[in-house]
Amino acid sequence: MAIDFQGVKLTIFDLDDTLIDNREVDYQSFAQVWRKYKVRPLGRKKLATYRNQGMKADDIIQRVWGNRSLSIVERVKKERQELLASGNLWLKLARPFPGVANLLNNLKKQKIRVAIVTIRKNRALIEQLLRKRGWLRRIDFLFCGDDMSDSGGTKTHASNVLKLKKAGYEKAMTFLNVAREKTLVVGDDPEDLQAALNLGIICARVRNSYKDSLFEGDDDQIPVVRRVADLRITN
Repeated sequence: MAIDFQGVKLTIFDLDDTLIDNREVDYQSFAQVWRKYKVRPLGRKKLATYRNQGMKADDIIQRVWGNRSLSIVERVKKERQELLASGNLWLKLARPFPGVANLLNNLKKQKIRVAIVTIRKNRALIEQLLRKRGWLRRIDFLFCGDDMSDSGGTKTHASNVLKLKKAGYEKAMTFLNVAREKTLVVGDDPEDLQAALNLGIICARVRNSYKDSLFEGDDDQIPVVRRVADLRITN
């Protein structure tokens, strides 16, 4: 079901699992490590079931490798993280959700500014993906994990996500000179939306079945769409 937002001058998007579909990246990050150690990988449906139940990556690895030594389990966890940290898998397998290009084109035609605020690190890699998809020229502002003084990985530590999102939204509005009353935030994580609400910005949630369990009992005042293309945004 489409949802209308009117009077918008700036739309701020999350990247992963909002504009970009990472399900194949997630699956291959497990499968490639499992194959290396000659362990039968989970099927896509089984992995999706675990993810829909809210299971974290480490818990999934532990379930599959539970009968092996702790040192091997820890090595597998580390190698999967290294595989993701390189960014090669993400760059190769991440795909835009249907309708994203049309949505960005429509916003550009209306002269609605577009920003991306993501906890993902490695600005050069992010820009490479945006360029590959033909989106970079449509993005007016990019704020990523590199812009916060946090260390390690492709994403910041969970305890800093809310802080990063809030800083990114404020910087986007300041840089593009748009008031919060004219700004819309679109994301799929609780932190995406909570940071917006804390700043008094209207927001919309893109439904991600992997993360539905994070929203149990959540306030249903936030509009929810099945995919980002279901948003109708006008200035």
